[in-house]
Amino acid sequence: MKSALHKVYGNCTTLFVNIYFHMLDREDWKINFFEIDFMPKKHRRTADNAADANEDGSPSLESCFGRWNSHEVVTRPLKFSQVFDVNRKVKQALMRMREEVGHENVARFFGISFHNDAIYLVEQYCANGTLVEFFRDNKYSVNQSFRYVACADIANGMAYLHRKNLIHGNLSIDKCHVDSRWTIKIVDWEYVALYEVVRRTDRNQARVTRENSILHYFCEGSWAFRHLAPEIQKDGRLFKPTRAGDVYSFGIIIRDVFMIIPGHEMLLTNIEVGDRMPAKARQIMELACHETAISRPNFEQLEKSLRGAISSRQTNLMDRCVNVECT
Repeated sequence: MKSALHKVYGNCTTLFVNIYFHMLDREDWKINFFEIDFMPKKHRRTADNAADANEDGSPSLESCFGRWNSHEVVTRPLKFSQVFDVNRKVKQALMRMREEVGHENVARFFGISFHNDAIYLVEQYCANGTLVEFFRDNKYSVNQSFRYVACADIANGMAYLHRKNLIHGNLSIDKCHVDSRWTIKIVDWEYVALYEVVRRTDRNQARVTRENSILHYFCEGSWAFRHLAPEIQKDGRLFKPTRAGDVYSFGIIIRDVFMIIPGHEMLLTNIEVGDRMPAKARQIMELACHETAISRPNFEQLEKSLRGAISSRQTNLMDRCVNVECT
């Protein structure tokens, strides 16, 4: 009886492995570039964060909006395409991100596409643009409760990514978008996981030893560093992203969310922050931005604190927006 069970178990395991490798070889993560219906700029709203397509419908060198398999998608050039090499481990990472990562506050990843020696990430498109743009377009709805809910939704998405062992690494308010259902989506979360797999391949080890951190491909100019934790950027060097670094970056997002005035996207000085930022929000921000990485809370704790600061029962951005419009 026992040997029969072992045989059945062995057969099931073999079947599962065969199905798994068949899925890898099927390359569901690979999107045919010519199956994406890119939209010329006259068919798109111009306020969002995606760049315009060329007049012939082909993508520009920046992000671009289109339709694929009934989904609204945005294509973004892969920042480290010069060292990108598709092997079995990379396929595994792509398949995992495509099939296993799904959350209401995380933009869906569809796959990658190739065209003219360029590589594009294909991700869910968010019709309401960045969170800053959403605030500007809905300035009469943006009150303090609204801002707390927005921050709590971002923390919710980040808590999910960390539970999936995914580090964002370059989290900022520009990476927080709003879809057509008024749901906040964290974008560009795929980069660190992909880069870590690519960096370890034999062909790339020598080429990317100096660029140990993916941030070398993103951060240009002093403004690009403002959201990075001090331990990530020190002594003139950029270090590998960490969970604690994501938490610090989130603290900067809290500061931005509460200090940005819709229609006047100016970030205030530290003195002005102390004068204008609600005490509870400032307290949560300071905890997230603690100079010692190990002393920072996790995202579950941050979300709980942010939700606790809201007196009403509205628990997401849509509820909060509807509530404000009706009052």
